[in-house]
Amino acid sequence: MAGRGVLFAVQGAELTRLVAAEDDDEVMATIAAIEEEGEPDWYCAVDKAWADLHQCLPEDPPHSLALLDGDQLIEDAPYIASLTAARHVPGVAEALATMSRAELAARYEALHEGDVSPGPEHFQYLWTWFERMTAFYARAAAAGRTVVFTVDL
Repeated sequence: MAGRGVLFAVQGAELTRLVAAEDDDEVMATIAAIEEEGEPDWYCAVDKAWADLHQCLPEDPPHSLALLDGDQLIEDAPYIASLTAARHVPGVAEALATMSRAELAARYEALHEGDVSPGPEHFQYLWTWFERMTAFYARAAAAGRTVVFTVDL
């Protein structure tokens, strides 16, 4: 479904195929193959929470590399594929792990200041996906894997 974000942790042949892709169609086909054939342990959905999560994270690396600010693999498609190289993944994992619920909540409140608040249920939804993403980055860092965030807009 459109708008749902997914993280993949890749290495070896998968990573080689992905970075060697010559155009957007080849990148998208490679990502589809990784999604189909990849190991479930190296897949993490972030649902539609990715947009608020990205806006609630600090704007500078390493936090910003968690979702959208990696190397962009797609140039001209209604699709995002952002690659965070393995050398950056431990920093992202550590930055996410040190972010408290209270800090994320404060950033969430600031994001929605002046808006009709989506309510505490929505923050809980966001926090659940944040915890899953944090655990995923920790596993990817421990394994020395590159992380790719994708979303079909």
